[in-house]
Amino acid sequence: MKSRANWKIEVLTDNFIEMDNYVDLVNQIVTPKDYQTPLNTKFKARALHYGSQIGNFTKNSWILHMDEETYMDVKNAHRLVNFCYDWNYKIIELKTKPIFAFGNCTYTKQNIPESWFCVLADMMRVAEDYGRYYIAGNILGYSMLGSKGSFWLIHEEIEKNVGFDVS
Repeated sequence: MKSRANWKIEVLTDNFIEMDNYVDLVNQIVTPKDYQTPLNTKFKARALHYGSQIGNFTKNSWILHMDEETYMDVKNAHRLVNFCYDWNYKIIELKTKPIFAFGNCTYTKQNIPESWFCVLADMMRVAEDYGRYYIAGNILGYSMLGSKGSFWLIHEEIEKNVGFDVS
């Protein structure tokens, strides 16, 4: 794996988070309370648009968007790194257009809830994720049903050029 010097971690939030133990590893970006997008986008998209506009992205970098409840383990971190390297090769050497990708989120990975109803509900959401994103993206070549709000991996070119001002 590449050295940490090649990686940058930024946390974008609406409210300051105390991160004393991580101050050398993480750059925290707090969305100003008075910030407004040109189209007056609200909530999460407002903060994401702010981050996309002030981000200091290097050429062919990737931005991973995660919610506070999204869990990342070492195996998935390695998969993300490999995905980024593979796609940077395709973009740089094969002149493929940049993409964005969605990860699958499950909420029962760490601790199975006491309620089996919640487990079953989570299974339905995961099935919908695969149908909406994986099948539509790989068979049709595009997602036709919108997107969810977490676990997005976006190439910097798309992040800068498209943004999140979508009202």
